[in-house]
Amino acid sequence: MAEATAKALKLMDSKNAAYLVTPNPEIVMLCRESTSLLDAVNKAAMVLPDGIGIIKGAIILGTPMKEKIPGIEFAEELFALMSK
Repeated sequence: MAEATAKALKLMDSKNAAYLVTPNPEIVMLCRESTSLLDAVNKAAMVLPDGIGIIKGAIILGTPMKEKIPGIEFAEELFALMSK
């Protein structure tokens, strides 16, 4: 979470347009059906694993991740940092 929020703050400081996505397993399944959605996810400045299914899938695929970062918890932490 600390690494993700630090990167998000750095992106905001750059004042360039950017977006992040927090895919869960349902979004991953939709990406398999929609090339435009897959393209949007792939072009995001940040992709945060929102759900244990993403974490477990990444392990199975040989790309372990540090932790799940639910979108709402990320937003809460980011807003708290921004208020400082």
